[in-house]
Amino acid sequence: MFLAQTSPAPSRVAALRPSTSSERKQHSWVAAGAPSQRLFSSCSGERTERPASALPSSGATTGALHWTRRSLIQTTLLLAAGCVAGSPALAEKATAEAPAVPRDVRNQLELYVDLQRGYKMYRPKGWNEFDGDPGNTKYEKKFQDIIQPLEFVTVFSIPVKPGKTLASLGDAEAVGKRLAEQRGATLVAANQKESDGILYYVFEYVREPAHQLSLLTINRGRLFSVNACASEARWKRLEKLLRAVVDSFVPQL
Repeated sequence: MFLAQTSPAPSRVAALRPSTSSERKQHSWVAAGAPSQRLFSSCSGERTERPASALPSSGATTGALHWTRRSLIQTTLLLAAGCVAGSPALAEKATAEAPAVPRDVRNQLELYVDLQRGYKMYRPKGWNEFDGDPGNTKYEKKFQDIIQPLEFVTVFSIPVKPGKTLASLGDAEAVGKRLAEQRGATLVAANQKESDGILYYVFEYVREPAHQLSLLTINRGRLFSVNACASEARWKRLEKLLRAVVDSFVPQL
């Protein structure tokens, strides 16, 4: 918990090229049914979002303190760099306990920590960052390649009833098959893992022209969904990087 609010620092946003008509025609993956219907990202190439640092400020409450969205974004970036004013212990803890990633893709990634929602992960370096607008049911945070619009990572979460567990949704294979059917996609693999007492389901789907990894987990009363997408044509090139991103997600600081 922070004791003082830090002042937002100036930020830079990489320039985006306009969408092409072919990009706007790319398939959209939207799962139906509750609670999963809001938790799976669209594999759409449309560039209609505004970069996070260009969004108007809106209030967000953390404990008894009032934070603007811009302040939260800037503070998160500072934390990832290990230099949060007034909280060196938290910055050191988050950095020291950063998730492990394969060495051969480590230099392509950088640590991202979301203080507001309480998770950390690695994100691809150089990708644009977006915040979902209020009411956005596809993502709360999105990282997207500047050149390839179909290459992106999204994070979304919703609250669940107390005591709700991932296992109560079914085993990984059953959940993966339901989601594949809802998407009109082919389920390539469905796996589960457990780390520090937290259960994760990881799915791999194919639906032309996209190839996608999806992770589900429940912790602290929230269901988190992490999605990493690339075109089928570039999947082999990006698979190791995107798997490292998805596998690095930890729903706690």
